[in-house]
Amino acid sequence: MLTNPGELKSRATILAWTSEQDGTTLKETYEPIATVWAKLEPVGSLTYWFGQKQLDTGVTHRITIRRTNDLRPEKLTGRVCVEIDGIRYSILRSSDLEGEKRFTVLDVCLEEHDADKDDGVF
Repeated sequence: MLTNPGELKSRATILAWTSEQDGTTLKETYEPIATVWAKLEPVGSLTYWFGQKQLDTGVTHRITIRRTNDLRPEKLTGRVCVEIDGIRYSILRSSDLEGEKRFTVLDVCLEEHDADKDDGVF
């Protein structure tokens, strides 16, 4: 069943990140590309089997947003992250909800972040 737009109750900022050489280290910078309404849901840890090996995907949350021309699944890759209520999530997978081109679903993982250093740079 497709999501009711009224369920999109959280404000989410879609951020594109780039990394730059800063002396001997890499500095990651985040640039906002869109602010949208979203539905944030925690999910259980998903586990897949590849042959006889167990693979942990690391998915911690699922985010649903309205699909737009700029926010299609193929544009929401690992070089983009999502921030909701000051918490950043890395995108692991993105797809259209139920194959319809109405909502985009993002399987994401919670990013580790040093709360003392909140200057827009990780």
